[in-house]
Amino acid sequence: SCCSLADLAKQWYQRRVRGEQLGIKHPLHVKKLVLALRSIGKTDEAGELKCDSWVLPWLHDIGLPQHVPAFREAMVDGRVLNFLTYHDLNLLKVRLRLHAVSIMRAVELLRESNFNPNYMNRSRIDNTTRPAEVTYWSHQNVKQWLSTNAYAEYTPALKESGLHGAILMREPLITSNFMLKLLKMSPGDISSQTFEAVFNKLVGPHALLEKRLVETDKNVKPLSVQSKLSKSFRSRRSFQSSFSKRNRKPSNEWLTYVVPFSDVNDPDVPSIGDMSFETKEEISGMQKEMESLTVLLSSPDDNPLQDKL
Repeated sequence: SCCSLADLAKQWYQRRVRGEQLGIKHPLHVKKLVLALRSIGKTDEAGELKCDSWVLPWLHDIGLPQHVPAFREAMVDGRVLNFLTYHDLNLLKVRLRLHAVSIMRAVELLRESNFNPNYMNRSRIDNTTRPAEVTYWSHQNVKQWLSTNAYAEYTPALKESGLHGAILMREPLITSNFMLKLLKMSPGDISSQTFEAVFNKLVGPHALLEKRLVETDKNVKPLSVQSKLSKSFRSRRSFQSSFSKRNRKPSNEWLTYVVPFSDVNDPDVPSIGDMSFETKEEISGMQKEMESLTVLLSSPDDNPLQDKL
């Protein structure tokens, strides 16, 4: 057939609305199906990361176990993670800005690790850990680090926070001041006075410099523990608005990938500019198909059940 995958998905989705046999019950199930079809005959490491056996335990690893039910319902696998958009996060009921940043940094590192299922460190740590190794820490490792440095009493504050090594090291908005607020340390306590030095030593001079530059930039909105992911969301990778009032269809910002394909930090990973023409065309076509599919599944005109999900 000459129709695009997005058009094919539209036909399937409309059949579900009319109650025919396919029975797809979730918008992200359509996206998962399209991505699976798109990967046929190709090497696809992301496709090996299944929902139940890898993605759901991964949510525990990054400190977001409360999102397991929504990810399980959506049957999110490695492919969907790779093409996750902010609209998808909304469907997955990710409401807090901190949690969105946590997922963004975790997926970023997963992609750079070529979707190696064992990319994250789950073993015990010690005080000799280098900053480069901290990037691969799990949420449990962060709790161990606090306990090792005599801050065990503050570990309950990390529950369901989404803190892991990649967000500590790579997210400039995660500063020592933010950590003090997250851990609920009183400014006058001895613990809070010593924590800044311990945290700065952990992240190292390079990450610390970037954090301080962002912290002093008046144009950057600080990250708060309970700030919502909404129209006012602002960050280095962010969206500015969700739906226009006129047609209620997503804006381009709403369709932004959580981890853009042209923004990879690892110098060993080829950028879009380094890729061959065929690879660029393939990625570009894939992105357009996913954007078309997101618009389709977000439009009340094409999807009368969207408001009920």
